Amino acid sequence: MRWHDLYVAATATWFPRRVTVEEALARGWYDHGELADTRQAAVTVAEQPDEHPVEMASRAGRLALSRAALDPARVGLLLHATLFHQGVDIWNAAAYVQRRTGTVRARAFELRQACNGGAAAVELAAEHLLARPDHPAALVTTGDRFALPGFDRWRGDRGLLFGDGGTALVLSREGGFARLLATGSAGEPALEGIHRGDTPFAPLSQTTPIDLVQRRKEFLADADPEVVTTRLNAGQRRAVEVALADAGVTLGDLTWVVTPNFGWGLLHRQCLDPLGLPVSRSAWEWGRTVGHLGPGDQIGGLDHLAYGQRLCAGDLVLLFGVGAGFAWTSVVLRILQPPHP
Repeated sequence: MRWHDLYVAATATWFPRRVTVEEALARGWYDHGELADTRQAAVTVAEQPDEHPVEMASRAGRLALSRAALDPARVGLLLHATLFHQGVDIWNAAAYVQRRTGTVRARAFELRQACNGGAAAVELAAEHLLARPDHPAALVTTGDRFALPGFDRWRGDRGLLFGDGGTALVLSREGGFARLLATGSAGEPALEGIHRGDTPFAPLSQTTPIDLVQRRKEFLADADPEVVTTRLNAGQRRAVEVALADAGVTLGDLTWVVTPNFGWGLLHRQCLDPLGLPVSRSAWEWGRTVGHLGPGDQIGGLDHLAYGQRLCAGDLVLLFGVGAGFAWTSVVLRILQPPHP
């Protein structure tokens, strides 16, 4: 979908302290074999009593609104994208973020599209603003905390490490540092079992550590790995190609590509190599210091580039999301004027 007169007015992040991989190795949380593949340097780990997912998202949201110089009461839509437990069951996490960011006149929704949620929320926010010209802006937030007993960030999966934190993005029709050119999404529900495996449906949330490695093994026991890889690559290409075509640009025109914060090996196998992109055009050096933020990688990576003074006027940036389901969303931006740090 090609977009007109929509802008990224601001982004923001909020992170707890970084725990180095060296500390994790010394404490026996992580192993050297995985480090050789991921090349991760550190991950952000929420340890304080107030570092809940919704609170980290709210802090990022308030900062993004402040940077955008936008009255929160003028936000027409709030989308809070999540992957893991938000702190309380049978509760509206998005309403908490709405209250804490002052966006009291917005319609607020929690978006559950796994790790594609942040990028998908940007596309949904654009669709909302198109349908509601009386709404000047939308706020997208993400927030997750990957903690035991539900999830072991160091051993729950292979090829990546999970980090905690909140991110936020303000999409506005009143200007910003980047123009939204186009978005594209694709899905492949035949692969939803990769993250489910043989896990039975249950009346209660799982209280033992989730093992995504085992779930993937169970799925692949009855699937052809080559077919799975082909479908993964095809879905990714569809989402990217649609967005680039609608934006009127090519992969070669891109200055930056913000991918999921995967480890070195998985990043190349699943994201960069299928698209023929070099790691030098990615936000890898930042991602390896915070870990995989669930749905927050794309907004977090854009925030790092924008407020870390890595962008120049005219740069083309592709935000590329991947989520269980499987789902992919691409967002193409043109930088108008980098924001002040």
